[in-house]
Amino acid sequence: MLAEFDFAMTQLCDMAGRECDLSTLMELSPAQTHIIEAASFGPQSPLPYELLHHAFEDRALRDCDLSAIEFEGVGVSYGALNGEANDLAYSLRKNGVRYGCRVAVIMDRCLEFPLSLLAVLKTGASYIPIDATFPAKRIAFMLANANVFAIICTAKFTRKVTILAGTLKNDRRANICTVIPAVYNNSYQRTNSADFIPDIPSHRTSEAYVVYTSGSTGTPKGVPVLHAGAVSLTSYLFEPLAYKVGMRVMQNLAIGFDWCQEEIWKTLSHGATLVLRGDNVLATLEHVDVLACTPTALSQFGGEAAPPSLVNLWAPYVQLINTYGPSECASTTNSVRLLTNSSINIGKPHYNVEYACHLDTSIFQNKQLNVFLPDPYSPNGGNMYQSGDYGIITPSQDYKLLGRKDNQVKLKGYRIELDEVAGAMMQHPQVVTAAAIVKDKTHLIGYFTPATVSSEELQDMVSSLLPVYMVPAVWVGLDVMPQNTNGKTDKKALEALDVVVDMEALASESERRMASVWADVLHVDVCEIGRRTSFFALGGDSMTAIKVVAACKAAGLSITTAQLLKAPVLWKAASCSASTASLDTWPSIVLSQDILASVQDEWTTQLNLVDYTVYPVTPLQAGMVYATVKNPTAYIMQVPLIVDATFDTEALSTAFSALVEKHEILRTTFVTSTSGIYQVIRHDAVDLPMTNIEASNIDSYLDDDRARGFEVGDKYFVRLTLVKCQDVQYGVFTIHHALYDGWTLSIIVGDLIEALQGNALTARPSFRRVVDYVEAQDVAATEAFWRSYLGGYVSSPLGSSGQGYDELLDDSEALVINTQVSVADIKAAAQRVGVSPAEFNKIAWAVTLRKYTRQDDVVFGQVMANRDIPVKDADSILGPLINTVPYRVKFDEAGSLQAIFDAVQHERGGLLAHS
Repeated sequence: MLAEFDFAMTQLCDMAGRECDLSTLMELSPAQTHIIEAASFGPQSPLPYELLHHAFEDRALRDCDLSAIEFEGVGVSYGALNGEANDLAYSLRKNGVRYGCRVAVIMDRCLEFPLSLLAVLKTGASYIPIDATFPAKRIAFMLANANVFAIICTAKFTRKVTILAGTLKNDRRANICTVIPAVYNNSYQRTNSADFIPDIPSHRTSEAYVVYTSGSTGTPKGVPVLHAGAVSLTSYLFEPLAYKVGMRVMQNLAIGFDWCQEEIWKTLSHGATLVLRGDNVLATLEHVDVLACTPTALSQFGGEAAPPSLVNLWAPYVQLINTYGPSECASTTNSVRLLTNSSINIGKPHYNVEYACHLDTSIFQNKQLNVFLPDPYSPNGGNMYQSGDYGIITPSQDYKLLGRKDNQVKLKGYRIELDEVAGAMMQHPQVVTAAAIVKDKTHLIGYFTPATVSSEELQDMVSSLLPVYMVPAVWVGLDVMPQNTNGKTDKKALEALDVVVDMEALASESERRMASVWADVLHVDVCEIGRRTSFFALGGDSMTAIKVVAACKAAGLSITTAQLLKAPVLWKAASCSASTASLDTWPSIVLSQDILASVQDEWTTQLNLVDYTVYPVTPLQAGMVYATVKNPTAYIMQVPLIVDATFDTEALSTAFSALVEKHEILRTTFVTSTSGIYQVIRHDAVDLPMTNIEASNIDSYLDDDRARGFEVGDKYFVRLTLVKCQDVQYGVFTIHHALYDGWTLSIIVGDLIEALQGNALTARPSFRRVVDYVEAQDVAATEAFWRSYLGGYVSSPLGSSGQGYDELLDDSEALVINTQVSVADIKAAAQRVGVSPAEFNKIAWAVTLRKYTRQDDVVFGQVMANRDIPVKDADSILGPLINTVPYRVKFDEAGSLQAIFDAVQHERGGLLAHS
């Protein structure tokens, strides 16, 4: 991405100040184009057979006695299955089935099912597998939509199918359907098929079968698969799972599911035995080598994304293969073996995936769903299927899924990726399956299994990973996650569940007053509100939160919008509030006695606190400390200073003590309570973390020091170490980012040097002034600005998985941008368009993100120094005054490059006022 940024910067410098075509800003660098092309095409391999069933027929002639299919103790050999299929094909031809016809195979799981599929292909027709247990209306829709010519069923479904066929005779989209009674064994009378000669005109671009998927429109979606795509799919053998003679493969998935076709034809194409699942799944499982199932189904043994916990459970004992592919591409295009604690992805493309043989030209009889586009990377002018799945290409050129476009919902003005919510829930070590849905268009519900997982722990963990608007308002634990016929999480079943939330009685006066305010503002009965009731579950949102804050003020309760949205459960919101008088200046914050008591009871002994002050944290500090809870090495800064050999430990300790005693920000540590994170400012400077060690070299010490990190519960979030390395000694100053920004760090290091030289230090204003200012802001005005600024923006899937690639990065090495343009070039280009070099760099970054997101509306974070906020002596305050706010750039290829620079410059004033 940094290389692409360099390319974008070069483009902008060339284009700045002159008329140009903005479409060129979407061009990728040659290096990026090469990466995409290398990752987009699987190896080329000639197709070994012309038609899907030819591999089976070849095997039946060579190894006729091999076991082909088994079901509930009954087996059929390859030779016998081929003969029976010829008989049925002969009967079908006698009934008019020919090349170009579609034949519906309506059955449940039985031996007749694969036999019927084979027979249809032998006639030159294509088949449509349909589960006979589907509702009649759904089957009728499929039959009419596909314009079927004939139907094959077993005896027990003859009446149902006859009725369905009768209803279709008058439908203009359907020809007359012929019902062929049950086939195979005693239910089928063998015929003389000697006259059957399979001289069919089918070829590899002919239709082999049609599968119906659930469809994003609410009605089933028919997807035709060509012989070439099916042959390429079934002939490809992923190395860790190479089908071979004698292997036993379980036919487990629903018979109308696209992957069921792969189960059947890959097995029968390679001489393996297809073992159809019986009623006792575990009994069948004991006698097979290969099982295909969704992660949800696998979790219940012990087409969704496999969670890490499930992979780690199974990977040590089996070859766990993760596969991916849309029905439109013959069901599987990528595979990868998953190992314990490995990064979960879907691997690389299979053979021939780039070719049109995996694609059809449309989804028939539904032009609105025509999602096949010209492939810009195909050398042969092929098509690209627009799957609706979001993903990225990893540095190893594997594909990693981020979610689905149709799993994005908009709730209370926020766009939410439901897969991201479920993915965050799956980070809990005890959660096996998870799903998130929107209930009644008002709030999110998080479902999880098993039900024994603590919903409070789960909420706390998800809250630390996601923005508040993405945290479910209601949590429901289930013993079993419902599945649809394809083995995926059945979200419709979840939507139909009646969610009963336990009502816990209000326990304090502040809770009762807060509940009364909620009831008045949200127009609900106060009896419906308990201690654990969620503000969002009652229909609250960021706008009504402003009204609640105003009503709380009138009721003598002090709470900010930020606090309410951060702690939307009633008892937490009540804990944040405290009785206070209304002041026009920045009032000093008064925490509730409950919070103070909680900190005192839990932390005074551990931190050796005697005289101290407890204060809230800024949102920036909270985020940094939360990150440190998960990773103690996060947000650490180390400043190694070469110290004169005449300085000993005592001199360094004296200087460090003077520094800490003078600046209260250095006497600040962080603690957690049931109400959140707080900073504790001790008034003394005892037990200072000052040590003296010897090390072979400074780098080894810095590595050890970083690994030590900081933790909630440390007495200080700063330390000083005298490190003696042979002939050189260093004073290493280590500090957590929650105590400083770049402005602060330079002052602190300067003061440390002053103290080492024995000079008096200048007193600095307290960082508590900044906290008071943040808490006293006009939330309504700030929110109104940001809602207007971000209005209409559709969030990008880039980085939405919640999982990074830290394991791929060496944080000991700096990321360096080797730009093709010089600093002087950038300054000159920025001057030509009338912006600062910093703004010019931001536009270059926006151009880079636009290429990755493929969106003309780009938003990313920018750091604001905030040293000009209306707080007395803000430029002298030590602490992290910085904040990260959105930076938006809109691209209009019909406009000019200068217009883009002018727009961001015009909006800069508003950003400064609300950062």
